[in-house]
Amino acid sequence: PMAPLAAEPAAPTAPIAAAPEPAVSGPGLAPRPGLATELQSAMPQPAETPPANTPPAGAGASGPGVAVPVASAPPSTFEPPRVAPPAVEVKVTALPMKDGGTLYFDWPKPTALAVFRHDDALWLAFDRPGKADLRALKRLEPMIGKVETVASPFSFALRLTGGKAGSVVTSTEGARWKVTLSPGSAMTPKQALQQKRETLPNGGTSLYVQAVASGASVDLRDPANGAHLVVTPGQLPGLGVARESDWPDFKLLPSHQGVVVEILRDGTKVQAGPNGVVITTQPGATPAVAEAPKAEPPAPSPSAANAPTATPAPASEA
Repeated sequence: PMAPLAAEPAAPTAPIAAAPEPAVSGPGLAPRPGLATELQSAMPQPAETPPANTPPAGAGASGPGVAVPVASAPPSTFEPPRVAPPAVEVKVTALPMKDGGTLYFDWPKPTALAVFRHDDALWLAFDRPGKADLRALKRLEPMIGKVETVASPFSFALRLTGGKAGSVVTSTEGARWKVTLSPGSAMTPKQALQQKRETLPNGGTSLYVQAVASGASVDLRDPANGAHLVVTPGQLPGLGVARESDWPDFKLLPSHQGVVVEILRDGTKVQAGPNGVVITTQPGATPAVAEAPKAEPPAPSPSAANAPTATPAPASEA
């Protein structure tokens, strides 16, 4: 009888290579939305970019009909919205005080606010549109002044005129803004925003105002004189511009909170980002400098005044 065949020894098992760690970044991976998107309360949230599918084996990386994924870059500035967001309900209440009052603005979610003075009016401008019953503020008009809304599809803005209580202090309580008005007109911020001027390669000028947690810039028109104001509200209370800065193309207005630019000439651009506001002008714009008074000619000395005047000799006849 035939002897049974011996079983062949099993082949040694090759060690299984560890799967490579997934790449942190690369084509098709969108960055996680950061603070810039969260603070841009007046603008629609951008949709996340889905990761690109791995091409099948043998497929070319480029060529006709092959889509090349492009990684999206985080936004450095807030782009103006193309369509105004819907206005939300804002609950407005007020607490009268001696010679003043405290105004409360309750929003559905945190919203940025700018507080400033333009000419003789006190402005409160938010970075998203809203609708509210203002009867509580009307009762305080003898102290805070006449209250009127400023039309804008992108901002809920109020203008107060003629009041004796114009000194402002702001604070937040969640999504509520608390604005306390007391006698006076002080517009001093709790903390002054830093500024940096830079000359651009094309000869223009840029002014950077470092404003952390800025909201979206909104365009407003002063109903009294038609002035064009670009207002960038802030999320943090009391961060504003201490002194006015006059430029040929614009004015940087003082504020208790936020950054306010009055446009004087077309071509001036205002761009808001999560860490500040950049104002750029066309070539040739420099800060306005006050002219020095012209020196008057010195008064003549008494000796010179008493000196006889030389009489020219008559011309001799030919």
